[in-house]
Amino acid sequence: MGENADWTDAQLDAIKARRGTVLVSAAAGSGKTAVLVERVIERLTDPEHPTDADRLLVVTFTKAAAAEMRDRIEKRLLALMKEQPENTRLRRQQLLLQQAHICTVDSFCSDIVREFFYLLGISPDFSIITDKQQEELMTESLDEVLTEWYKDENFRTDLADVLGGDKNDARLSAAILKMYEYTRSHPFPDKWMRDIQKAMTDVTQSPVKTPWGEVVRQHIMEVYDFAIKLSHSAYRLAAEDPDLEKAYCTALGADIDKLSAKLQAMEDPETCRFSDLTITFDKLGSFRGEDPRDDRIKAMRDMVKKEIGKLQKAFRRRGRPEIHGRNRRHDRHGRLSVSGRAVVRENIQREKA
Repeated sequence: MGENADWTDAQLDAIKARRGTVLVSAAAGSGKTAVLVERVIERLTDPEHPTDADRLLVVTFTKAAAAEMRDRIEKRLLALMKEQPENTRLRRQQLLLQQAHICTVDSFCSDIVREFFYLLGISPDFSIITDKQQEELMTESLDEVLTEWYKDENFRTDLADVLGGDKNDARLSAAILKMYEYTRSHPFPDKWMRDIQKAMTDVTQSPVKTPWGEVVRQHIMEVYDFAIKLSHSAYRLAAEDPDLEKAYCTALGADIDKLSAKLQAMEDPETCRFSDLTITFDKLGSFRGEDPRDDRIKAMRDMVKKEIGKLQKAFRRRGRPEIHGRNRRHDRHGRLSVSGRAVVRENIQREKA
């Protein structure tokens, strides 16, 4: 049977299953496409209840995958025709295969809409928006929304200050668009957003005990754990040589103690504080020799300081400097640009002060 003589029992079940829904979950490279191709061939050549190729619906995520699927089915049919040249049904299926719905999900949905446009109340000559057009429309819509929201003082002092950048609000815009794209993957995005908002605005408990607070706490602990392990590696490397040990181990040992104390404090959600992440690193001693381990030790310590610095920066509240005149104030439609909105925000805050 088929192009693969070594089908597993699970693969055979997926190929031969009938009269019901079949859900196959398998890792990449496990033969899903080959199994689906063989399942199609089995349906086309079933001696009792054969299915015509133009009655098939096979949907994929990419055009390349759809083309590959059609090509592999056609090759299997050609191989069977060589084995059974007198089989007229196989020849008929090869012709009908050109009419089979083997396409992407988007293409299939587009065909359905185009066929039943009159029931949907839309024009039959509609077109699918391109990625570039969608990006432009979303950017324009976001500009309009942000311009309106900047009139709200709570928005300016809370969300904009937390997510906005020092020079403009590109980071804020990117965060909003990223959240929007993510919500589209949920079957009920509005409900999901309401549930998340409710969970994150529960004022009856400490921020650390909220779902997002737990994610933050786990991330901080992972950073500390990584820094401790890297510091231990640097310490062991320095301890291999008396001169390196004398120059570096005191400071590296202090690093380990400070990081371990921070990690221990963060392990208890009842007492941990996100505002207490500052660590002061002691200065390394002087090593005047030539040893390849010297550069490795310094590189590992620099990595530790960099990761801890990123952590501290992420939880440090920063000021928002005024945007100067050289920045573009309006977009091509005459609306306030991102930098222009930042100026409005700063002016309003200055007036209130």
